[in-house]
Amino acid sequence: MTDYLAISKLNTVVFCPRRYFIEAILQDNKTNYHMIEGSGVHERTVREGEGLTVWSDRLGMIGRVDQVKREDDSWRITEFKKGGLGEHSSDQVQLCALAMCFEEMHGETLEYGFIFYNKTRQRLDVNFDEDLRGQVEAAVTTMRELARANKFPPVTTNRNKCRGCSVKEICQPDLKPSKWRVELGAL
Repeated sequence: MTDYLAISKLNTVVFCPRRYFIEAILQDNKTNYHMIEGSGVHERTVREGEGLTVWSDRLGMIGRVDQVKREDDSWRITEFKKGGLGEHSSDQVQLCALAMCFEEMHGETLEYGFIFYNKTRQRLDVNFDEDLRGQVEAAVTTMRELARANKFPPVTTNRNKCRGCSVKEICQPDLKPSKWRVELGAL
């Protein structure tokens, strides 16, 4: 399973493919306060059924479910996030990927799961519909394409994503795009 992709990085590639490239392909990870605080939330929260490792041979992915428990005669998984409830499609894709791996391992279909946002103390119900499952498949494809492409993807058009980014100094989102036409082999 050493060549399996990390499910947690699905969240990153959906949020910003360039950040994913820097962290996962270039292996340049910087720890910032967002990451430290998020780790602290996981460590302080004691959960029944926590830390279950799941994988999918079909998707070539592996990850850990924050919480899994039986509810209404079916399994429910929950992902815990440090931030607040908002438009975080990347969180939903990550949760759905965890569900798809759980399904492959256990032979059960999960219809929905939950994301709990610690900052706002809110829970989001996430339906694992065909559209979301398709987003998981597309994100996995993007991850593999970025590994093969051997070049930086473009800077995000949503510059709000750059605030607080742990790889902003490496990414240099304010440089002109022509400055980033560097092949990895030339580095």
